[in-house]
Amino acid sequence: MAAPEALLVIIRHAPHSSNWLREGLDAALVAAAFGQPVHLLFMGQGIMALVKEQGSGAPGQKRPSHHRYA
Repeated sequence: MAAPEALLVIIRHAPHSSNWLREGLDAALVAAAFGQPVHLLFMGQGIMALVKEQGSGAPGQKRPSHHRYA
């Protein structure tokens, strides 16, 4: 049996601009729960999700940062 191909989830939107971050992470978690290899690629404004100083807002949501990024 061949190894399953990995799922690539690309996160390109800022954490506070839409629900795309949450939906991308949910898709990755569901795939991983079923044994699918998953890779996450954060690019563009999506890298803001990785900033340590981001605080939590509502459960599972990032709080919008007071900083503006170019």
